[in-house]
Amino acid sequence: MFRNERGGILVRYILVVLNSAPDAMHFIEVIWQGAQYAFLIVRDHKQAFEIIGSFKPDLFLLEYQLPPITGIELYDQLHTAKGIAEVPGIVLCEEACTEDIDQAIAIRQIRYLKVPIDLPDLLNAIEQTCNVTFSWS
Repeated sequence: MFRNERGGILVRYILVVLNSAPDAMHFIEVIWQGAQYAFLIVRDHKQAFEIIGSFKPDLFLLEYQLPPITGIELYDQLHTAKGIAEVPGIVLCEEACTEDIDQAIAIRQIRYLKVPIDLPDLLNAIEQTCNVTFSWS
């Protein structure tokens, strides 16, 4: 579960858009079992747009390669929806991120993790991005 700075329990909703990152899916399943928050997992940008009209996440967790667009492009497009502009994101990159990707990430409220990822790195990124502390109940 997430705890805020005062120790209160927060329920967080994370929109996950993954096309093929098996390590990330495994970790999400592990985290999900021990947490009191919800992951909403979709497989492509079209499903993300269908969901975003009725659901406001606290975080986007996006795979970089989401043909025909990238995770960064999806992040930008999702931020055009009403009430979503302040939602931070984490992008999962399968290959070493190029200078272009680094620049694109630097101008947004977004972090990235290189795949394969490990559970502590993913939890740390979620904690830092959402400004919360993750603990098992």
